[in-house]
Amino acid sequence: MSQLNPELEPGDRIILLHMQDPYSKVPMGTKGTVVRNVRLPFGLGNQYEIKWDNGSDLQLIPGEDSWVLDKDKKLSVREGLESDLIGKMIKHKEVIQNIDYHTIMDYLETLRQSGLVNMFQAGSFLEIDKKNLHKLIYRVGGEPEDHPELFDKIDNVRNIILNEVIRQLEEQDLEITDVNIQKIFKKTISKIMNFYLNMYSEYMRNFKK
Repeated sequence: MSQLNPELEPGDRIILLHMQDPYSKVPMGTKGTVVRNVRLPFGLGNQYEIKWDNGSDLQLIPGEDSWVLDKDKKLSVREGLESDLIGKMIKHKEVIQNIDYHTIMDYLETLRQSGLVNMFQAGSFLEIDKKNLHKLIYRVGGEPEDHPELFDKIDNVRNIILNEVIRQLEEQDLEITDVNIQKIFKKTISKIMNFYLNMYSEYMRNFKK
């Protein structure tokens, strides 16, 4: 498996997996050449100046963006096997590019460690707000007061999902109705759960902040 976010030197060829900049014009799968390593002042780390194949010159920021080395220039990133990290990220690119998945994965990991449900049952905990979280915990045999960390995180998770629902409604030029909201909401949760179940090991090993 390709190493995620290796240190880079001028001349290295890379493949972009994710760029945090919401206005980025460098899509997933774009290749580029490292021009130089820019050391930031005051101990703020570094950035990589990249000449992207699509003409962009946006810099790569360690800790925010994701990349792998392009070890085989003949290999298309879109031809990677589904078991490969690159292939998996392309499969889930809608979640990676549009959703704050770090916050959601942190919440789901907290839920997993609570022992209330297993990973496959976690979807119901994405569908509710703080008010109904009490009822759900009781329903699965738990005591709400034993899980304050879930209540601390549920509002942020809920807002992230709802913001993505609104984004999709606007992108698809759909009227904001209860029917459309519920339809997109359920599809969004399904995509997040697929990401969670398929990318859990890779996320915990390579992405967790």
